[in-house]
Amino acid sequence: MTPFLLMLVAAGPADPSPTVTINPERVCADARSNRNLNFDLDIRNPGAQAVTITEIRASARNTAGELIEQRLLWQGATATLGAARTIPARGEALVFNPFTFDHPQRAAYIDFAVSFDNGSNATVKVTPKDCTTKARLRFPLKGRVIVYDGYDVLSHHRRDDWHIAPGFRAFGVTDNPWRFALDFIPIDAKGNLAHGNDSRLEDFYGWNAPVFAPGDGVVVAVHGSESDNALGSEKYAKDPITEDQMDPSGNYVLIDHGRGEMSAMSHLRSGSVTVKVGDRVRSGQQVARIGNSGATPIPHLHYELRSGFGIKGVRSLPPYFTGVTAIGATPTAGAFAPNTGDVLIAR
Repeated sequence: MTPFLLMLVAAGPADPSPTVTINPERVCADARSNRNLNFDLDIRNPGAQAVTITEIRASARNTAGELIEQRLLWQGATATLGAARTIPARGEALVFNPFTFDHPQRAAYIDFAVSFDNGSNATVKVTPKDCTTKARLRFPLKGRVIVYDGYDVLSHHRRDDWHIAPGFRAFGVTDNPWRFALDFIPIDAKGNLAHGNDSRLEDFYGWNAPVFAPGDGVVVAVHGSESDNALGSEKYAKDPITEDQMDPSGNYVLIDHGRGEMSAMSHLRSGSVTVKVGDRVRSGQQVARIGNSGATPIPHLHYELRSGFGIKGVRSLPPYFTGVTAIGATPTAGAFAPNTGDVLIAR
């Protein structure tokens, strides 16, 4: 009888577990509780094998640590993460916060837990902060306006994976520079964007509408000679954005309000800009008119509150405006932070 040969194979070192951090580190609380927390989960996989996310759980807690709301993304719903669901070996992925929170009480903090198919887990704590503006900002348009797209969970501004944009990180981009951008379009009382058959730029209520300085400040950058696009077309420069940092803006005005806050107003009408670099402007002063220049298929005003010019090292900030109310919204004390879908009356 042949004896069995028992072989003991030494186990190799286990793959290190994935880690998760948040970007930006300062998470701004939404003006209406925690509904739209605009941040990304940066997931890094130092291991030699790819891992796939199987669950993301967010537990919102009050100051006493009590659970007040919990959100869960798992099973078939993980498909909504797209390519970011699987993190390659020794790679990373950006996962946009997938949750909205509906509890009337603002959470003191939220524990995020991410589980992977190799049995590992990673956690991170999110503590929302108030990010009201230092500058007193007035709304840059007048009349009835819709926020055509803002920075809610499905907004195109927010869902910009700057991790994988060619050359961005090497150039010095540290965050999504359009994270809190807002697209404003003047409308009529029925919600129409245009009158007639909306086949011409002139049919849009926003076309040629005056644009006003949102606050006192100094003009630090201007471009006003870009031609306006035909309806349905968008224009980018031939060079990559790392060579023309404001390329998608078309014609624009950038006003420095001081203390790290600048207003950028983009897609302005060709030849309509009335200010130049170095001009000191006052809140409410007309600086241009709405056009259709740059990366835009229809006339609208793209507005950003940001920390600087361009995209290199720039942070996007949530803007709060005075002189505007949202139809049907519960009035809020002080300035108001509009977001996707709001219909506004601006004075």
